[in-house]
Amino acid sequence: MKYHIVQLGCQMNISDGERVQKVLDEMGFEPTDREEEANLLGVIACSVRQKAIDKVYSRIQKWNKWKNKKNLITFVTGCVLPADREKFLKQFDLVFAMNELPDLPEMIHQYGMVTPAGLQSLDKGLQEMELPEAETRNEAAFRLETAVLPGHEEKLRHPEKGIEDFWHITPKYGSGWEAFIPIQNGCNKFCTYCAVPYTRGREVSRPSGEILNELRDLVEKGYKSITLLGQNVNSYGLDKKGEEVSFAGLLRMIGEFGNQRKEKFWVYFTSPHPCDMTDEVIEVIAQYPCLAKQIHLPIQSGDDAMLVRMNRKHTV
Repeated sequence: MKYHIVQLGCQMNISDGERVQKVLDEMGFEPTDREEEANLLGVIACSVRQKAIDKVYSRIQKWNKWKNKKNLITFVTGCVLPADREKFLKQFDLVFAMNELPDLPEMIHQYGMVTPAGLQSLDKGLQEMELPEAETRNEAAFRLETAVLPGHEEKLRHPEKGIEDFWHITPKYGSGWEAFIPIQNGCNKFCTYCAVPYTRGREVSRPSGEILNELRDLVEKGYKSITLLGQNVNSYGLDKKGEEVSFAGLLRMIGEFGNQRKEKFWVYFTSPHPCDMTDEVIEVIAQYPCLAKQIHLPIQSGDDAMLVRMNRKHTV
């Protein structure tokens, strides 16, 4: 059986998609570039951008028409606002947050997706269920899913919970020379225009040992361009309250690792926040050859009054 995934949004969504693909591969599914060949169709969505959400609706309308011709299950995950999630539940078979990805095999098995006969069995079972008035097949399936996975609603309400298990999944990297390493998830800034705190939850930093292990594995495999990812990377470690290193400390550890290697590689990061940028970070970047000599710093506006309205907490 085959799967096809549509990835929308930023580098973090691309990185998330690599872990989704790994889970599906380990379940025995095969990827296909042709969505019409797939038995499992998914979207890594982005509620931060309305254009991306519009693309999701366009896809699912087409996919749901295909259900009349073949056995098919659809899912959506990624950065999804609660309001969008409620709408998606009426059209997709599975809606889950990234912190639930380790549970995806169980979710799919609940749908009977082991063989085409299993899918037919699921459809028959859903058809025989006594549904409340106006409840769709997708909503009925969601009730079935939450009944079997009692932690589902809790993880939806708190996207930061369980993210550590998600990080333990080894990605299926999409390139042989460039890779992303998530170091942090969520954001505490609450800029007025941004949906991330509501889709990703509060900031959670990944243990530095895990980050270095993933980096070491990539370098040994010949990767040359590696980007550290987070919604606010330079707040890395602040949620640990002194139990972990700072972002500058993490970069220093990476720099020391780079000095010990014969291979040449370069480490980038995105996205930082101006409020959390420090002189120490800049000094560390200048000190170590493997740390790329560039900084993407999203100031967002050249007008202080606009920055106040945006709740950016910094001036020009």
